[in-house]
Amino acid sequence: MIDAFYIPTRYPDSLPEGAPTDHFGRLQSQDALSHARALVDAIFAALASA
Repeated sequence: MIDAFYIPTRYPDSLPEGAPTDHFGRLQSQDALSHARALVDAIFAALASA
């Protein structure tokens, strides 16, 4: 899920028309943060048990 945000937000000219702010809103941002938190939590848990 998070990879869907990498190219369009890092390279704004990669979108066919408009800026990233025209394509991503609050819901997509909250969803991306949720996925990122889950990923970081899983990494911390894996490192703690190693």
